[in-house]
Amino acid sequence: DASLGVHDLVYPACDSWRYVEVLRVEVGGAHASCAENLRRELAKMTKDLKDEVVRAKPLNLFIHVEFVCLVGIEGVGTEMMEVLRSVSRAGDYVVLRAEVECVAVMSACPNDL
Repeated sequence: DASLGVHDLVYPACDSWRYVEVLRVEVGGAHASCAENLRRELAKMTKDLKDEVVRAKPLNLFIHVEFVCLVGIEGVGTEMMEVLRSVSRAGDYVVLRAEVECVAVMSACPNDL
């Protein structure tokens, strides 16, 4: 890892559900998402693609995510994830090595909303 090593395994892949329910944006299924990119690329490899197989489990390289605790009026805390400015610089890179046979699908997140 030639970056500062700040990556994320928790922040979910963007998908049409998140656009509507979390961002409150009606996309009508027409907006690209990481989940849809994964589904499209895996469908090229098999004719029998099942929905339960297509679950985006992101490795968010160069994404800086922290948990923030918001304290409400009654003192009850709510945790949320916050995406912060990346600490990575131009030219940073990560070398990945598969130690078992696998399929890896990479997506530059198309979430522009």
